[in-house]
Amino acid sequence: MANSNGISLVVVLLSLMSGIGFGQDSGESVSICFERVKEILPENWEVVQTDEKPSVSVGGWDGYRFLLMRGWKDYLNLPQQQRDLTADPNAYDDYEYVMKYSHIDLVLFPASTQLGDDFLRKMAWMELEGQAYFVKPVYMGTGDGFHWFINASLYWQEYIREKMALTGGDDRIQILIEGLSIDDRGSNTRNSVVGLLANHGDAVIPHLQEIIKENDSDKSRTAFRVLAYIRTDQSTQLLKAYYASKKTRELAAYALIHHPYQPEAKDEYIDMLKRRIRIFDALGACVEYNWTEALPNIEKICAEPKQWHIFYKTYLAKRTLQGDPVPADILNAHQTILGHSGPEDIERAKVVILQSTDKESAAVIAIDLLAGFRFKINHDRLELIVAAGRDMLEALPEETTTPLISHLLDSLDEESSRTVEKLKAFYEKE
Repeated sequence: MANSNGISLVVVLLSLMSGIGFGQDSGESVSICFERVKEILPENWEVVQTDEKPSVSVGGWDGYRFLLMRGWKDYLNLPQQQRDLTADPNAYDDYEYVMKYSHIDLVLFPASTQLGDDFLRKMAWMELEGQAYFVKPVYMGTGDGFHWFINASLYWQEYIREKMALTGGDDRIQILIEGLSIDDRGSNTRNSVVGLLANHGDAVIPHLQEIIKENDSDKSRTAFRVLAYIRTDQSTQLLKAYYASKKTRELAAYALIHHPYQPEAKDEYIDMLKRRIRIFDALGACVEYNWTEALPNIEKICAEPKQWHIFYKTYLAKRTLQGDPVPADILNAHQTILGHSGPEDIERAKVVILQSTDKESAAVIAIDLLAGFRFKINHDRLELIVAAGRDMLEALPEETTTPLISHLLDSLDEESSRTVEKLKAFYEKE
């Protein structure tokens, strides 16, 4: 009986040793890990090297390399105004290009490996030819009986750590914080770590506060981008505090206007309207939560709008918060005229607007169409829209249109010069 139990114990031990990467089964176990990594990555990653036997040696310890790559053509001298090249598979044939690549160089050592302080520094990494983005060698921790090391972009490091449920390793937050200072192709690293840091929640806030204290405008702006996505009570209260300071108010406002709006920052959104900071998003928050307390600030903006598009958006919000929103049929008809509708649909939409009993709203919509220049569409289409606005202004009662146009001519500044010119032309004709 004792002998039987001893044999059983040995079997169990051998099984456990195999499962954590010891002995002759390390190659098999590491292959399973590599297969799992391949499964969690998008299909466009190509396997370049998979070690069946160790190819990496550090301090007498042997590790297994798994190298992946994905590439794309980086076209040179493409025209600024180009046709939709994606619709024509041969459209790119006339343009020169260079190949760019992204790599994941992954090395696994059995969990029995004794890691010294300089283990990572001594490791030999592959030459990543054509690598487009910043990469950093990192110890990602342990999982499935192995120590995991990687040389890859910070995004893919975090991705693999998360998907493979690795524990320990180099400080993830500190690595990502360092990434905020990396200026690589298209700011890829800096942009990617914003969301990655936000995933760590309140734990990153002290690091962000230190960055903001440095008073570096670029770094501070990125730190506030991270705060915008953390969405915890602590981050919201911190943004409120930063908003209270003149020095950081603009950046805090930028963070607060990210969706979803934060009801805890009600006072700040209303104050943005008073200061005319981030007006459109502040209006959105006030309308979403029906903050009628914002009406005095909104009415002041309508009284002195400076730009037409500000008047238009503020007018719609004012009517909604007053409990008398612009009728849906008018707004729908407005969108019909702006859309890809034919002349007959436009005429029907004009009738809907003109027959509305809400003549003030009809006049505001008509002026918005007359202003037309802010719509990025072809010239012929724009002329149809502008003409629809002009026709409706002519058909609406003068007791409605004249005071409104007169108010706008007195209030709009040079940024709305084209709208002013069109309104003057119409007003003088009348």
